[in-house]
Amino acid sequence: MEAGARSGRDHPTPTKDNRGRRRFKTDRTTGLHALRHYFASITLADGVNIKELSKYLGHHDPGFTLQMYTHMLPSSYDRAWQAVDRRLERLALRLTEQSRSRADQSPDIENIDRGPDLL
Repeated sequence: MEAGARSGRDHPTPTKDNRGRRRFKTDRTTGLHALRHYFASITLADGVNIKELSKYLGHHDPGFTLQMYTHMLPSSYDRAWQAVDRRLERLALRLTEQSRSRADQSPDIENIDRGPDLL
């Protein structure tokens, strides 16, 4: 039985080198590279911008970081619609509050003295 199957974890099985030492052979789906990619993924998901992430990862060019992780960024189309929706919701709330305050300040039309047969 493999070590990964025995423990229930998904990790590579160790091998022994010519001196008898255990070694774990990793690829891009396991090991530090996978951890680095996970770090980049969660920081982008939580709003860290590409320039900051590039600095954290030690990339010399933010363009390289953008090229590697652009698929993880939220769509600018979606962000634009969300921004417009938020602005319109605030505007609608403000207009509703203004119309309520005007209704509270204006006299009730039924209580106005209309004089003889004006209406």
